[in-house]
Amino acid sequence: MSSEVEETINTKEVVHESQSASSSNGSLREAFLDWLRSKNPKNCSPDLADDCFDKSSEYSIRKKLYPTPLWNVTDYSVFKSIYNILINDKFFRIQDRSNYKLFLLVGRLYSTFLKQKPLSHKINLVASNESEEKASQQENLQKTPSLTIKEACISVLQNAKGGMTIRQIYEKIIAENLYSFGARNPESVIQTEIERACENSNSTVRMSNKRIFRSEINQSGKKIYFPLLVTLLDDTSQYYPDTNVRLFALQEEQFRSSKIEIWNKSIEQNFCIWMEMENYEPSSVRVYCNAVNQIYRDFRILVDIAVRKSSTMTEAASEFIALLQKDGEFLAISKVLNQFLPALSAFAKFIGIDSVVSFSEVDESSKTAIDDKLISEEKKSRSSKMEIWNKSIEKDFRIWMESGINTSSATKASVYSSTVDEIVQHFRKLVDKAIQESSTMSEAAHRLIAQLQQDSDFNAIKSKYLHLAALKEFARFIDDNSSNDMPAVDGTSGAAIDDMPLPKVEKAETPKVEVWNKSIERDFLAWMESKNYVPYTKKIYSRTIDQIVNNFTILLDTAVYKSTTMTEAASIFIELLRQDHNFTAKSSKNSQFSTSLAAFERFIGSESSDFSSDAISTNRTKTDKRYESGKTDLGSSKIEIWNKSIEQDFLTWMRKKNYASSNRKFYRFYVEMIMDDFSTLADQATRESRTMPEAARKFIVLLRQSREFEVKIEIDHRFNNVLDEYAEFVDYIDHTGLPETLVPEETHINKQLESEVNEELQSKLTDILFKKFPNGFRLDSPIELMRFRRFTADIFGEDIVLSDEELKSAISASGTPFKGKIYVVTAETESRIKHLVDEAFASGTGMIFYKAFYENNEDWLFPASIVSVEMLEVIFQKLFTSSSGYIHKKNYISNRSYTRNELTMIKNEIIRVWGKDVLVSYTHLVERLPYIPFEKIKSVLSYNSDFIWNSGGVYTHISKVNITEEERTRIASFVANSCLANGYASMSDIPMDEIEERNRELTPTAIQNAAFQICLSDKYDKKGKITTRKGGTLNALTIMKDYCRKLDKCSLDDLLSFQEELLGQRENQLISMEAAYAVLVRVDKNTFLAEKYVDFNTTEIDNVIALFVKGEYLPLKSFTTFVAFPHCGQPWNLFLLESYCRRFSERFRFDTPSVNSRNAGAVIRRSCVLTYVEIMADAVARSDVSYEKKAIGRFLYEKGYTGKTITAKASEIIEKAKTIRERKD
Repeated sequence: MSSEVEETINTKEVVHESQSASSSNGSLREAFLDWLRSKNPKNCSPDLADDCFDKSSEYSIRKKLYPTPLWNVTDYSVFKSIYNILINDKFFRIQDRSNYKLFLLVGRLYSTFLKQKPLSHKINLVASNESEEKASQQENLQKTPSLTIKEACISVLQNAKGGMTIRQIYEKIIAENLYSFGARNPESVIQTEIERACENSNSTVRMSNKRIFRSEINQSGKKIYFPLLVTLLDDTSQYYPDTNVRLFALQEEQFRSSKIEIWNKSIEQNFCIWMEMENYEPSSVRVYCNAVNQIYRDFRILVDIAVRKSSTMTEAASEFIALLQKDGEFLAISKVLNQFLPALSAFAKFIGIDSVVSFSEVDESSKTAIDDKLISEEKKSRSSKMEIWNKSIEKDFRIWMESGINTSSATKASVYSSTVDEIVQHFRKLVDKAIQESSTMSEAAHRLIAQLQQDSDFNAIKSKYLHLAALKEFARFIDDNSSNDMPAVDGTSGAAIDDMPLPKVEKAETPKVEVWNKSIERDFLAWMESKNYVPYTKKIYSRTIDQIVNNFTILLDTAVYKSTTMTEAASIFIELLRQDHNFTAKSSKNSQFSTSLAAFERFIGSESSDFSSDAISTNRTKTDKRYESGKTDLGSSKIEIWNKSIEQDFLTWMRKKNYASSNRKFYRFYVEMIMDDFSTLADQATRESRTMPEAARKFIVLLRQSREFEVKIEIDHRFNNVLDEYAEFVDYIDHTGLPETLVPEETHINKQLESEVNEELQSKLTDILFKKFPNGFRLDSPIELMRFRRFTADIFGEDIVLSDEELKSAISASGTPFKGKIYVVTAETESRIKHLVDEAFASGTGMIFYKAFYENNEDWLFPASIVSVEMLEVIFQKLFTSSSGYIHKKNYISNRSYTRNELTMIKNEIIRVWGKDVLVSYTHLVERLPYIPFEKIKSVLSYNSDFIWNSGGVYTHISKVNITEEERTRIASFVANSCLANGYASMSDIPMDEIEERNRELTPTAIQNAAFQICLSDKYDKKGKITTRKGGTLNALTIMKDYCRKLDKCSLDDLLSFQEELLGQRENQLISMEAAYAVLVRVDKNTFLAEKYVDFNTTEIDNVIALFVKGEYLPLKSFTTFVAFPHCGQPWNLFLLESYCRRFSERFRFDTPSVNSRNAGAVIRRSCVLTYVEIMADAVARSDVSYEKKAIGRFLYEKGYTGKTITAKASEIIEKAKTIRERKD
């Protein structure tokens, strides 16, 4: 940003300006503030404006955006440039949002002040300095190149007298400072950009639909380029016959790229902000924005007419509104949709039109005053305003397929959606034709289906019926959604603003006052826990508040804007919600909205009496009654359908039914997943029930009725099986009660004796265990017991009077039992463990593996009598109980309330510590995650597609790969077209030069994998470097054959390299060899040729072969000379003979156990009906070889029937050979 302004503002002249204008600075400030007092605008007092400008000036100077205070700027155009820079500065918005929002208004007002110059005669400024300043600043503003590469090339070529090479174009662009290149090879970038839009280009990738350039080869043999309108003929310029048409097209293209916009996302966002500042109702803000958006879409012809006649955004908008006032279609629609007129009136005030003609005063006779010829020409010069497919329609189509009456699976919705997308992209001409001939989307969709059925290209597609089915489903979707009425609202007045550039609003940053964030969410959960809310209820209320905040952001921003504290903002937000009809409708359908909001209201301390509105009190009374009626159940109910205790009972029940250990773990994991994913239904079931079995049954019924659960079952049928098992378990405990949980024998301690043991004796026993039995005391050993008594007598001078059993129980009570032994773990050791674990969790760690913790601290854990990982786990379960919020899994402990599966948690941990690094190695991750085993980290990096392999042991994350939205769309379009044409697309063919330029740290393989994951993974599958559409199949043999048909000559290594690109491996040569033998002719061990390079005389060649093959068959290796073979264009050898017999011979064929390069196989007469196994058995039977597998394998190998000494068919060959010999005998 600073470099931009350094080029924009001449520093020396600005310093001179500050010196000359310093005396007038104060008077200019006072003049503006006096002018502001006379205007008295809403939400902007002079004091606020003064403070806002001072803060903004301080920021611009500190960030080197402008070197002097803004009060020194006296020229309107200069301030307009500075204002534009500031409002689009991201950090300016983030640093002080309230000041930023105020600056939007104050800047426009100051611009109006400079434009009018009310005190220019009172301010003593030197005119010459102003002129020099303005000229210098405007000159510097023009220094920064603002053209694209394509525009720069067009400019250079249009001004050239003849054609230019790429090198000449590049030098001219640099000389005229038309574009600043950042690539290492800018000439290559220019060539790629020109070739993509070149009329006679042979580029494999042509992204542009419009041809702007033309190329020729000059006398020197170099390629030169011209603009499309002009070509070089005999060193003179001559226009093509269709120059006028192309000239019009180019002018139209220039108009499109440079035209004024009166409505876009940025203007829409600022229109909303302006209405909020003018105290419009939130519902009116939303409806007015939607209404103006619809007017802009439906009357684009009038928009273009207005833009052509205007030079500024305000003029264009005024002209557009005037045309609308005369348009009969608009006036007819506005009578039905009565929000159009007040919305347009508000928009007119927003853009600063002081006088707007009343729509009711428009004479009926003036409705046809628009020039019909101009409108008809405009319709011809642009495509139809209708769209039958875009990202928004695609999303709606998927939602429609997955919901409603005719529900479909998510996979089917995805396949149909991608199919329609491919049709629209590939048959764009037919789509445009259908739109032009139709008046509605429904008519256009049906017309497109009819046209496609008559199109030869469409009928040639292999998956034509899938495409038709998808189109017909899309037509049904259009028919079902043909109406789109908007609710009517009353208009609201507001103040006009000046014609100033509007900011590019990317995303609203979080204001200083926040009603909801992670910290407040934690406080809300803690408050509910203090009020004895059950865990499910806490989770549901927290999620619901989060959903409310996300769904009603306009109301939230309004509340924050009007408030100075969190409590005040939350109270206003709740008040606005209860006034909003959308929230009321949601609350009536889902009581969780009202009860959650009531709980949140209690949390922030706002009472019902704080709001005096009758409308609010009525709704609040109903809400409070609903809340109070369910308060007892929600706040105090202890019914749970799944917890640690029920989980153990479930495992015990399955153990009694003799379920395998793996199945028990599987069922427990899936039930836990169901409870986690459908906690809302679980909470509803427990709230409406009195017992656990009743709640569980209601939960099962609600699950069966849930569409989301049906989708899960379609994807994974095991969910259904698990739910059946859980239902059977619920029936069991309803009749018999909860089963007793089995407790390991080693944990049974005689509590009665423990309480009776004297505290002094307990201390002595612990001391003996710690000093004399560091490796543990074996309870079942009489010798250990005798040693214990002796040590006690020696150290303390007295015998223990307890019996053996009593002493064993006392020793058990004095230590930690583990695998039949008692260990003493001191309080200091336990305290140290607890400190390390608490410190890790406090730093953000989400999980600690027992094994990793032990390995990192084994040097002091083992001497402290913690002798294994298993024993450490026992200590962990003792120190970190489930009631304290810890979750113990098989391999790790977590402090998360709701844990996901192990791999997901490890993935989240890796992302948490990744930081700003683009590349991270195994070593770095192990250092940052000391309590997660290396093999676990390696496994997640290898199998999770979000992590991209870059090189040995080094990965990147997809969030670190910089791919622009334009590049994503381009890649998706390229792959869609390739898949439609060929059935697949190769990642190597996708142009990624610019992506590689921006991501220099990544290898090409990493960039390709990242591009697939980011741009294609939702619709395509990838195997090796080949991508195919989801649900489609990749016929590798067919693709290899197609590849071979395009070749005249290739080596075996070339085929294997293409196979590796196709399938990701080259070890198995079967597919490559079969494809090559089926299409090409093998002339030696490493070379294949197209059949046009050989000329076989089949009659003569077959006669020669017959001289060798006396019987039914003969091994290929038996052909030892080729003198008698006629010339065929290539020298004869065994490889050429094999190819001939495979494809060309009329009397012979070739067979072998598998394709090979060892000349293994046999030439067989076509009249022979024996299989190859029978031929090998016949050869064995005719020989004197013994019936041993090794002997037979060696015989077949030496004779040339097989390529290996071991054959899998040895047993079958032996049996058949015995039969043949017996028959002969």
